[in-house]
Amino acid sequence: MRALEIEYEKADGSVSARTLVDYHFELGTFAPGVGYLNCRDAGVDDMRTYRVDRILSACYLDTGEVIAPWLIDNPAGEIPARLALRPFAAAILQLQGFVRSTRGFRAREAARFDEFVREIGAAVMHQHPCRADEFVVAARCLEEAAAGREIPVEQVAICRRHALRIAAGSARKPVPDEWLATIDELWPQVSL
Repeated sequence: MRALEIEYEKADGSVSARTLVDYHFELGTFAPGVGYLNCRDAGVDDMRTYRVDRILSACYLDTGEVIAPWLIDNPAGEIPARLALRPFAAAILQLQGFVRSTRGFRAREAARFDEFVREIGAAVMHQHPCRADEFVVAARCLEEAAAGREIPVEQVAICRRHALRIAAGSARKPVPDEWLATIDELWPQVSL
């Protein structure tokens, strides 16, 4: 098996370089939507497991060929849902925080949040063979590390529309002014 060098970001945010031998990819069974690389580090006898969504870069040592982390020992290219979510993580976490701080995740709000996740990730789900339900489960389990990142302008309008639907609830009562102010602050109206 070809030796592989990766840059890996640990849970604490620190980055380290690793040289791997004897590795194989698998989708997580205890954490849906997470891909793992089970391997042996060069010069170490113990087997280790790395989360694919934390591999920042990967290349083969013999050729220097750069490879997408989810393609390591995964020729079908089955992308883990959490990795597919990476471009949308800040938007998802922001709307998730809004739902928790306003209505909470009751059945209606959870269903509307799931609709948001499916809409915002539709392009990724179309391009990669990851099922929509895995995408939604992974979205609910995102790490707070993505919070505070800038939301791409094309995602702001989608966030705003879904936040307004969630805030409206059953539409029997008016939306509280402070919720509308929060929506305006987090997702200002933009014209694309």
